[in-house]
Amino acid sequence: MQLQSIRDIFISEATSAPRLFSDLARMEQYIADSYKTRSFIELIQNADDAGAKRFGIHQIGSDIIVGNDGHVFTSHDVEALCRSGSSQKVRGQQTIGYRGIGFKSVVNISKRIIILSGEYVFGFDRIETMRQFPGLSDVPLIRIPFIPSLEEVVLLKARVAAIQDTSAYKTMFIFESGENRLVADELAAVDRHAFLFLRSVQTIEIELPDHRRSIEIERSLVEDREVISVREGDAADTWLLYRHPEAQSDAVAFKFENDEVVAAEQAISVVHSFLPTTEAAGARLKINGDYSTDPSRKSIDLDDSSQRSFAHASTLLAKAIQESIEDGGMPGILRPLTAECSPGRFKRLLHESLAKHFEKTEVLVNGRRQLLRNLRLRPEWLNYEDYVALCAAEGLHIGTEVISRLPELPDFLERLGTTRLLLSDALARVNLSRLSTLGAAQIVAKCANQYRYDLSSERVSFLQEICLFPLNGCLVKACGVRSFDDLEPEFKAYLLDAVPPNDLGPFLRKLAIPFDVPSPVVAAAGRQDSTSGSFPLRIFAPTSVSGLTRWRSAEKNAEDYFRALPGVLTVTDVTVANMGYDLEVVYSSGQKLFVEVKSVKTFSEPIKITNNEYASAHKHGSTYCLGIAINGDRFEMMLVHDPIRVLVFQKQIERWSWLCESYAPQLEGPHECL
Repeated sequence: MQLQSIRDIFISEATSAPRLFSDLARMEQYIADSYKTRSFIELIQNADDAGAKRFGIHQIGSDIIVGNDGHVFTSHDVEALCRSGSSQKVRGQQTIGYRGIGFKSVVNISKRIIILSGEYVFGFDRIETMRQFPGLSDVPLIRIPFIPSLEEVVLLKARVAAIQDTSAYKTMFIFESGENRLVADELAAVDRHAFLFLRSVQTIEIELPDHRRSIEIERSLVEDREVISVREGDAADTWLLYRHPEAQSDAVAFKFENDEVVAAEQAISVVHSFLPTTEAAGARLKINGDYSTDPSRKSIDLDDSSQRSFAHASTLLAKAIQESIEDGGMPGILRPLTAECSPGRFKRLLHESLAKHFEKTEVLVNGRRQLLRNLRLRPEWLNYEDYVALCAAEGLHIGTEVISRLPELPDFLERLGTTRLLLSDALARVNLSRLSTLGAAQIVAKCANQYRYDLSSERVSFLQEICLFPLNGCLVKACGVRSFDDLEPEFKAYLLDAVPPNDLGPFLRKLAIPFDVPSPVVAAAGRQDSTSGSFPLRIFAPTSVSGLTRWRSAEKNAEDYFRALPGVLTVTDVTVANMGYDLEVVYSSGQKLFVEVKSVKTFSEPIKITNNEYASAHKHGSTYCLGIAINGDRFEMMLVHDPIRVLVFQKQIERWSWLCESYAPQLEGPHECL
């Protein structure tokens, strides 16, 4: 259809229904106000639907020119642009828009717009339209197209040609005397991550006098995983996409750094309906789908289509989590789900959906398929090694191999409703397990505190049959203890610190263990004398290690420090798992090193370790070390291997920690453990 024929159709419609024509002007303004601050995002969306790879915004004088290299307009496109809600795009197909009203958002930017696309050159001008209908006080801008003169077309093309590299553009929009301030404000507010779920656009160039940006979007497949990189200047971000096999538009995007998933910034962790809404995603990631939104695309309407897309996203997340638990999957996959995130309805919906999925889905853990809710998490009052000893027989623990890969797993499982190991569960397993002295002390202390007002004869009889008391290197029943003083010093020291004597005495006497409030017990671990001789303090902070800065945590700087050392294969941060160490370092030789990072101001400052760290150091021996770090302007770190053996620790009057006042003679450079 020729342009003149299209113009005649719209003039005829307006002439036959002038009041409706005026009503369209008010509707157009409402749409423009609803889409406020999203005009150019809508133009990018339309370009993407046209298969464009390049999109640009330029300025000549006071005119703003927007171009793309997508498919040129057909007569149907021209007519659809003039109407509202008549787009041929269908929801759920390979297009982003489907309402056919997005272009109306530009009416606040310019009063005169000219479009060049293929063989079509036409425009919209409110003044031109009012000349056609002098009796009307209000007319829409985008309704009746005007046809520029041949001379005007020649001038237009000459002006456009002045823009460098516009020859690739197949479609251009010229906004004459545009509202430059509104344009600059809108473009400044758009972050590069907004374009993550576009299908075609690869390059976005913004060349305005006071606002210049260049955004590159690269899509690739890495080991059958879809990876999208978004680069702007020196800033670059990588995202890992999981798409639903039955609905490719429904996807979850994880931010990806150093070959592992990280929690995305809260501000960009939103739900997309191809373009971002203002709805928080409920986790530190992005969710995309065929979501219904209000005209501004800011809020989501959870209609049937939206709920279907959200169900697909939840399924993708659940599968990614299950794969990571069972066979490694993607490192860090749980970080976005356990990190603090913005509140919103999708946070609750996401939690409920994942909980419902794992209520009925068995996962391979500890060599057997079982429901995650049947596992038992480590209670805070029990060290990790003895927790494993109590649960290993039934495979109900979270093992070190899984926690090394997914240190956030205990936190995630707790959010799903997985319970911690109860005292009653622990007591039922003691006689079948090999507990350490520390583990026995922690269980007895928990019993004394929890049962001090509820020591029935049945409970006393039950406790008397459990081997909980360390005597001569073995755990024995209460009947085998003649006096509290006969028990091992470490056990006694822990109980006296963890249980008030007025509670501990009656508890032990109920079990027929004689107890008198003893003189203070001094519990010392490690060597009883200081190392003689002087050792030079060696500080290693190679300049080749980038990113070691004081504003980052000592643990994070230590992680990157070890990564930079020759011979190091992997470094895993397991701080959040509370395993008694912060980093698990694996060398190319296969040797492992378990590092607990202690931040100090000087290498003469005392350090403390907790009971959990103390127990872990005992277990790992020479493969356990303290990483003493000065996290200042210059990151400095030294190592103390096998600290329980080589250092002197003394009990402090607080909630059971161990203090070492001298460690400098034992410090080593990290390279010496290769």
